[in-house]
Amino acid sequence: MKKTLITITSLFLFAAMLSGCSGKNAQTQDELKELSIAALEDGKYEEALSGFDEALSYAGGRVTPREIDICYYKAVTQYLMEDTAGACDTLDSVIKYDEKNADAYYLRGSIYLSEGESDLAVADYKSSIAKAPGDYERVIRVFYDLESEDMRDAGLAIVSEALSSMEDTDDTLLWRGRLFILLEQYDKAMDVFTKAQGAGMTEADVYLAQVLVEQEEFDGAAGKLTDYLASDAVTPEGLATAGEQYMKMEQYESAYDCFEKGIACYNAPEDEKKEVSLDVETYRRLLNDRVAACEFLGEWEDALAYAREYILDYPQDEHMLREIKFLASR
Repeated sequence: MKKTLITITSLFLFAAMLSGCSGKNAQTQDELKELSIAALEDGKYEEALSGFDEALSYAGGRVTPREIDICYYKAVTQYLMEDTAGACDTLDSVIKYDEKNADAYYLRGSIYLSEGESDLAVADYKSSIAKAPGDYERVIRVFYDLESEDMRDAGLAIVSEALSSMEDTDDTLLWRGRLFILLEQYDKAMDVFTKAQGAGMTEADVYLAQVLVEQEEFDGAAGKLTDYLASDAVTPEGLATAGEQYMKMEQYESAYDCFEKGIACYNAPEDEKKEVSLDVETYRRLLNDRVAACEFLGEWEDALAYAREYILDYPQDEHMLREIKFLASR
């Protein structure tokens, strides 16, 4: 997959070669970025790459979050063009400039994983997790990435390490339970979620359903999910988890409904939004899961449209990039 390398070799070199950037240039840069994103969404990769490079040429001696963001999109474009080496090189540049950039490490690790560079992938995944302490959703995502490439043991080691360093507080109860599920330590997971129930955490019910699903006790799980969804305490996080359990039980319509309801929480008018947490990572998870539900329902066009919509907001998600390639070939 390694083809002609088209990349900026270093953001330091890139910044040094250019002249100053005025406010007008910054506006032009933003306009070029938006046009290039539109081209990327339409599958016009050469046009998109050219546009991102032109947008970067307006940086003018400084690197800001704007340039970092453009580099993410450039790396995505290169990957979709099967210029894997170029995509990694672009991310190298981001990391050289911002060594604490967890997402850049994660995306580069995912690309290494897709290329069979397992040691490099694990190293980058560990760096990504280290740069984002307390982001246990990232730990779970890394586990599933590694598991999908027959590297379950490496994923379990990362989960165990995260669990051992996690503080034993009420705030981490649900996360500890979720990591225990990955380790298949279901008794410990059940104990933790039961404790969380006692602390008034409504999401514990849906995670108890997950424990039952993992043990193929589907009737019990379905009952808990029904009770949870009928409650007044449903949250986007709970809907995401409930939908994922329905997916495992092959009840795809129910899963899709859960994901749609969760997404609707974020898209509701401000005065209609409930008093629930609307964190970015849960929204990302719901959007991602909706794509999967559409695939299993055989709604390929919807799945591709949702995937392209998703990647514009989360260009660092290499898994979704692969999904787009797959769906575009249907």
